[in-house]
Amino acid sequence: MYKKLGLLAALTFIVSVGVFGFRVRFPASLIFDESYYVSAAREVLKDGVNQNWSHPPLGKWLISRSMATFGQNPFGTRAFSVLFGAGAVVAIELLAYFLYGDLWLAAAVALLTLTNGMLFVMARVAMLDVFMIFFMLAGLAVFAAARRETVSPRARLLLFSVSGLCFGLATECKWIGIFPVFVCLALSLKKNWRQALVAFVAIPVVVYASVFGILLMHMHSSQGVAYSFSGELLAQWDMLTAHLDRLPFYHAYANSWIDWPLNSRPTLFSHTYAYFGEDWKSNVIFFLLNPVIAWTGFSALFLILWKIWRRDERSLFVGSLFFICWLPWAALNRSTFLFYYFAAASFLPLVIVDASTLFPRRRQAVFCLVLLNVIFFIYLWPILASQSLFRSQITSRLWLFPNASF
Repeated sequence: MYKKLGLLAALTFIVSVGVFGFRVRFPASLIFDESYYVSAAREVLKDGVNQNWSHPPLGKWLISRSMATFGQNPFGTRAFSVLFGAGAVVAIELLAYFLYGDLWLAAAVALLTLTNGMLFVMARVAMLDVFMIFFMLAGLAVFAAARRETVSPRARLLLFSVSGLCFGLATECKWIGIFPVFVCLALSLKKNWRQALVAFVAIPVVVYASVFGILLMHMHSSQGVAYSFSGELLAQWDMLTAHLDRLPFYHAYANSWIDWPLNSRPTLFSHTYAYFGEDWKSNVIFFLLNPVIAWTGFSALFLILWKIWRRDERSLFVGSLFFICWLPWAALNRSTFLFYYFAAASFLPLVIVDASTLFPRRRQAVFCLVLLNVIFFIYLWPILASQSLFRSQITSRLWLFPNASF
């Protein structure tokens, strides 16, 4: 079985790289928050100096490694995003397999994730989220593998440690990478609280502090400044204040966290215009969630809550992952955007598959949903991948998103 799983994972990775990597060099200009992170990565590559302290440095360092490997061009800046995005698809596929023990359902989750729209866009831009989601999902996949009954206590401790390491790296890309740790910790405390505290508190903290310190030390040494622990703590404060003070409460593309599951207002990442007489063409990239996943997943959440009430532990795990990555945004008193929903929405394929256990013809239902999701993805692909379209062709694809603007 594990041989088949390995072959499926390899095939998934190759297909994902092809889907994400096709025409990834377009648009040639920096789009959306690439202007911050690519600029910071270029400084890291040139002088080893991080000029952007809105997030920890690992993601920007990975972008700089991508440019060092593939060149300082549109393809080079986004190449690692493609690879880590493909890795994220494989990671959630493995997570689904270790949860349900079914290769077919694991492949269905992978295909839903590949065509969910959000990951497709994030895997094609040089931003931090795709690195964070890869490490987050990898940590969860290892955690699910460790909880299988056939795993020995020694192997479980090792796998838990690897899971904690992944969560530390996810947090080193963006702070929200730490959210799933609380779910893993809560589910593990009862069986072995010492092991749980080591794996999901001590290890993530040590990994985060160590990687942060190493990268900070490298940046300071390039400036002839000695590393200090107080400097590392000050950097955490700088990031916190950047999150709290960076944006006003109102913003043109902002929408409330409570509206994200409705998927009514996608975020415009990029647009260019060229006039053709009375009409015009535009290359746009909208960050949006495939409506099939958005609506089905939102409905499935109510079934998940019912299963949790019936004490289904897998439903508790999957549902908790979604809610812990979504609900904390309610406490943020500043502008919020749909792309903040990225981490939570990544678990909707698992929510859908988990809720499908309540239906008598589970595989047939999931197959129909996957097929419909792929059809919608193909339909929306031109506005996800910066294809040149007339205005009417763009608006015809946005009828499902009533609050979209461009």
